Amino acid sequence: MNLYRRLLCFLPLCLAQDDLVIDPKNANNGGGGGNSITVDLSNLTNNRAFGMSAGDANFDGLHSGIPAIFNPPSNLTFAGVNYDFPQYRNSGNDNVLAQGQILTPKQGRYFSVSMLTAAESSIATGFINVTYSDNTTVSNPILVDPYKDWPYPYGPGLAWPYTLKNSSDDPFDYNRSMIYQSVTWLDASKELVSLQLPNVTSGASGDPGGNAEETRLHIFAVSLIPATGSGISLEVQYARSTQVWFEETNKTQIVEAVINNVGEDWVLANNSVRLTIDSPGLTTIQPGVINRLRPGDQARVQIGVINTNGTAAGTKGPATLMISGTGVQANHTFNATYGIAPYEATYESIYSHESPGWFTSGKYGIFIHWGVYAVPGWGNSGKNGMCGIRGFLHSLADITLESYAEWYWWNLNQGPDTKDQTWKYHLDTYGPDVVYDDFIQNFTASVFDPKEWVDLFADAGAQYFVQVSKHHDGYAIFDLPANVSNRTSVALPPHRNLLQEIFDAADEHQPHLHKATYYSLPEWFHPDYKEFGFGSWYV
Repeated sequence: MNLYRRLLCFLPLCLAQDDLVIDPKNANNGGGGGNSITVDLSNLTNNRAFGMSAGDANFDGLHSGIPAIFNPPSNLTFAGVNYDFPQYRNSGNDNVLAQGQILTPKQGRYFSVSMLTAAESSIATGFINVTYSDNTTVSNPILVDPYKDWPYPYGPGLAWPYTLKNSSDDPFDYNRSMIYQSVTWLDASKELVSLQLPNVTSGASGDPGGNAEETRLHIFAVSLIPATGSGISLEVQYARSTQVWFEETNKTQIVEAVINNVGEDWVLANNSVRLTIDSPGLTTIQPGVINRLRPGDQARVQIGVINTNGTAAGTKGPATLMISGTGVQANHTFNATYGIAPYEATYESIYSHESPGWFTSGKYGIFIHWGVYAVPGWGNSGKNGMCGIRGFLHSLADITLESYAEWYWWNLNQGPDTKDQTWKYHLDTYGPDVVYDDFIQNFTASVFDPKEWVDLFADAGAQYFVQVSKHHDGYAIFDLPANVSNRTSVALPPHRNLLQEIFDAADEHQPHLHKATYYSLPEWFHPDYKEFGFGSWYV
């Protein structure tokens, strides 16, 4: 495979989107929302999230808002669940700030409760308290990501192309607004009486360490999936074509089906439950199987298909999921994509990407940073945070912090008054006349042995490795076309395609290792990314 096709590129998700994007892995594909029941929240709304202009909304107390011009229709289906999505209104509220409110749906047996949610500035954590008719209660944890984050937005879910600010002179924050689906499983053997929403006032930072931070949780829509079946009752919540295939096959495409046992009896091996696809464009060559599924549980089943003769990859058309077995029969029709479609330069296409099976099942991998920053190789590691006389911490000014060595160039440009002290270290070690790019000539890779590397990965038990191919300093360790960049290890010292050498060594000496790369499009101090939310990187 061509090296460039192996690159797992870091794509700044704020680029070039001009409309709402609904995660295509969960978007409505014609299968509908099954038997899900929407819950009316109109009497509980206490916040205004959607606006048509700057300052029109007040999602976060700062008059930020989600641009309502891109809102989906009110009858939204996401991941096989129907929702009543709030629509824009000239005044008033449109969502619920979770403050411990109680929902009282029609009493009955339910499989799950699904919500469309978003937190504010940090990850929201809390508990949904569930009360059943036998007076038992259960507290189920919930964790919801922030509606926007820079430079690595969460997602996917529902993504608006920007966020509205509270300034008519500068109305757009090109960090994208996001709403996510949160699912809480219920005890389908009991009758539900009420659900108490979390009372969220704090959460956790998404940065390493997850420090506690203030945040709030917003709920936009709630739906319940009933569990009203008797005996063995299998219900298809969602079925979809995927962009992945079974390993060690000639791209046998995987169709994924989400199956709920909404009945009262177990599915066991002697029920011989099989799942196949009936379609004019697809032939099932590897049926899915459910050998065991208890009442109230869900199974994600993979079915292997290939295109019928003459059907081009990427063609769209109908498909029907057929479920058969002893005492079991169900079907579900949806719009399928026949075969593995080529990716396009659109967010819908990029969002359709999903992790291959080897990555999902890989328990241990190794991620490697290696570039010009390895020459100074300094991140102020050691016994930091315990400074001052006799190791006691006398003031916050005494704290020194360890930083990422690969951020050396950035930290160097932040001046002397930083906790990592990179500027001071550089001045003391190299003097005032050495700049970051002077390190390029010393990045010689003179003792680099790619075989030794991949042998070490294999000896450590890794199933895969990810090599950084270009970090934010813009120096790539592989060849790039001249019209893209000459800031590479081929055009500049050490004049070697280091990434290719690592991959070739893995292919020859450790062929079982899966190979991947990280590639950063944004670069420090590069003006081209300023307009896309990276203005603070261009100083």
